[in-house]
Amino acid sequence: AEEALAEFRAKGGIDFATAGYGLGNYFFTHGDRERAAAIWREIAAQPDWHAFGHIAAEAELARMEH
Repeated sequence: AEEALAEFRAKGGIDFATAGYGLGNYFFTHGDRERAAAIWREIAAQPDWHAFGHIAAEAELARMEH
């Protein structure tokens, strides 16, 4: 998962938002909520607000706060 994350992080943009969101879910479902949140925060900080992964990452972060 870390290798894939690095690959998509290097691509950036919508590719990173989409794949990063999925990898965040991977970590979340495997019990690593902190790693998932870190990835989702990284995605949310990117300018590609229109990407599904960006919107979904923001939603997951909001859900984790409540």
